[in-house]
Amino acid sequence: MRKLLRFLIFSLLVLGLSFNIILAETEKYVDKNLGFSIVPPEGWEVKDGKPYNLAVIFVGPA
Repeated sequence: MRKLLRFLIFSLLVLGLSFNIILAETEKYVDKNLGFSIVPPEGWEVKDGKPYNLAVIFVGPA
């Protein structure tokens, strides 16, 4: 039982680190004023939405 518990904890740690590395390689948009962050899909472009009175604009690939 302890071996299974150790294996599960180890697996969760490895998965968590892997997921963190994947997210670190993507362009994450963070808006500290509004208190949110988002990771756009691969290939999308992040543009400033302030000229349009928006927080952010995401433009998909053409």
